[in-house]
Amino acid sequence: METKFSFLTLLAALILQFQVIAQVVIEIKPDPSNNKDAYVNSYNFYGQGTTPSNIAAAWSYGGEFGIGRSFIYFPLPLLQDDTSNFKAYLNLYYNYSATHVGHAGDNQCKIERILQPWNANNLNWSNQPEVTSESAVFLPASVTEDQDYINIDVTSLVIDMYRYPETSHGFRLSLLAEEPYRSMILASGDHLDEKVRPSLVISYDTCDMPFSDFNYSVNNYTCTFNYEDESTFNYVWDFGNGFGSNLRNPVFNFMEYGKYNVCLHAENNCGIRTMCKEIYVCQTIMKPFDYSIDSITFNFKIPEGFFNPLWDFGNGYYSTNNNPAYTFPFPGTYNVCLTASDSCSELTHCEEIIVSPTLGNNSPEFRSEYIKVYPIPATESFFVENTHGDVKDIFIYDARGILYNFRNKFVNDAVYQVFLPDRINGIFFLQIVTPDGTFVKKLMLRN
Repeated sequence: METKFSFLTLLAALILQFQVIAQVVIEIKPDPSNNKDAYVNSYNFYGQGTTPSNIAAAWSYGGEFGIGRSFIYFPLPLLQDDTSNFKAYLNLYYNYSATHVGHAGDNQCKIERILQPWNANNLNWSNQPEVTSESAVFLPASVTEDQDYINIDVTSLVIDMYRYPETSHGFRLSLLAEEPYRSMILASGDHLDEKVRPSLVISYDTCDMPFSDFNYSVNNYTCTFNYEDESTFNYVWDFGNGFGSNLRNPVFNFMEYGKYNVCLHAENNCGIRTMCKEIYVCQTIMKPFDYSIDSITFNFKIPEGFFNPLWDFGNGYYSTNNNPAYTFPFPGTYNVCLTASDSCSELTHCEEIIVSPTLGNNSPEFRSEYIKVYPIPATESFFVENTHGDVKDIFIYDARGILYNFRNKFVNDAVYQVFLPDRINGIFFLQIVTPDGTFVKKLMLRN
């Protein structure tokens, strides 16, 4: 029968300062409801998965020679971290109720690791799984006919089973020399007497390393750290910016917003554990954005640490560039808003931007009256004249802020003639660039 195994765990604890060092003892002793063992013999071909005996034999059966071998499986428990002093012992007991009475002959045996999966219900002589002699354990010949084999040291064999779990499927018991007449008659997990069923006892020492995690909370620039393992006595915090602390639960004020790789090295009597987390120190209020003015163009700049921007220029125009350059089509006051994300949230900041008719004027004495636009209203063409200097460029926008490309005729350095296309009417705004600044004029066009 192949079902889930159960096992008993015993703990013996030793308190060393504030750290628990424990010896773990696990006894695995299957019973008829959950054991996995089987006996096969070359004489009768078929195996026996529910026999009360585990036999290693070379004997005559009805005048025919036969070799007997037994297979035993113990489910190995998961081991705790940081184990030491690992030991494994196998206990095999004489089957006092067997029909083949008593151990006999020079019955030295070997216990080997089974390399392949097997099924106790259909195992037979011809489909035996392979075994390896690596780390094999040898049992001496019995001294008495009813000898038990207690505390067989199978430590190396079981260590191999943990090391190579894909090729570890229990123990095979067989004679060292399979020659007549010799036998070893032991009880199996199907025996009715619990006291003689085989068992595997595993023991090891374990030491609980420091906890592997810490908690934290962030409030603006301030981060509060909490480490709950009271067994630790030494702490080395690295806040990821060249600063640190030796307190168990430090409170640290970061100088700048951003992402920091924070590490804690915690030590107790068992050793040092290192744990790291990426900490996001986030802004609860967005910094004001910067901007500069270059002639008639505003150059906006997203604050450091923000991304995914949406600029709203307050007149129905938008940009998703980090640092857009935008030319307002006519003077006025605009509520410019930036919505952007940092590592924690999405924030918005707005500022009033004043676009003056004398935007970019470097001369206090220079006035917009020096810029002449005529005739008003204009029909087929109009003139732009700077009575104080030159005209460098002209930009023409309608009331919606859409830029128009009209044909300009250079008259002289101070005068441009602008020709109107057919059927253009309405109010337009002129941005006139001069060496002394940029000015905005309103013009009625009728054509």
